[in-house]
Amino acid sequence: MFYFFDESGNWQERENKNLVIGSVVVKNEDDLREIDERVDNFKLQRGLKEIHAMDMNEFDREAFLNVILDLLKEEKFKAFLYVIDPDVLLSTQKEADEIYSELASDLLSEVAFGDKYVKVEYDMKFYYAYPVKILENLENRVYSKLFYEMKKNFLLDENGFRKQKDRIRKNVLRYKNSIVNFNEVLYMLGNRRFIFNYLWEEFRLKVEEGLVIREKFKEKSITKLKKMFEDFNLDSKDLNIEIEYKGKHNQSAGVQIIDFLTNIVRFHGANPSYFKPLVVKDIYKFIEIKEKNG
Repeated sequence: MFYFFDESGNWQERENKNLVIGSVVVKNEDDLREIDERVDNFKLQRGLKEIHAMDMNEFDREAFLNVILDLLKEEKFKAFLYVIDPDVLLSTQKEADEIYSELASDLLSEVAFGDKYVKVEYDMKFYYAYPVKILENLENRVYSKLFYEMKKNFLLDENGFRKQKDRIRKNVLRYKNSIVNFNEVLYMLGNRRFIFNYLWEEFRLKVEEGLVIREKFKEKSITKLKKMFEDFNLDSKDLNIEIEYKGKHNQSAGVQIIDFLTNIVRFHGANPSYFKPLVVKDIYKFIEIKEKNG
């Protein structure tokens, strides 16, 4: 079977809104092809290059939710989601990434139990490269010889500087309550050297720490699945998990669908009394939601 993961919510800001991790599970390649074709046709008809819940207008969003509903009715995939109480981040000394990967591996082991070849694609961020972490590392001058050598041959032209400055500014503004020297950071965004160093630290975190935490996620998932196999006296000898991350511009239809579902569940919660748009009410009849409080 094929498993597609995504999350929704701000795992670093300690906000009061729901946190959500979800998975779309597709049982065979025929269903996977059908899903891909439906999503590709939708994008072609609407003139869209990509599908992301937060980047579409309300008419396209509602239309895509109806595509999702049709696929659910036809049982082309199943959807399983955790709604997580944000207080879980306040009641522990664990880092958000550790809690995040723990919950994600819980969900994977739950939906993949019984499957010996688990193929996962995910768009879960693992917040090793969010602005607060990058800024802390810049202040503490974290050094990497490999990336230092790479930086020496990198040039940031004026157009690149402006684009990256605007992107970084938007990200920094999202985390202003967590940045101690926020005003100083805003001022530094006009400095080309600061932007240059920020970009390289962001890249280093994504590469070096990203590999580490993805491997931890995989190890946790394998450990939990093996234990479940053993609890039911099943052979786990040939169990294999393949986990693949694809960037925003290369995501499959499965990830695009679970992106939508995690967003609507974050907004509506586990047991909503109000639905907007109304198609969401029908979608809730076909998806499985579990509340996790720790």
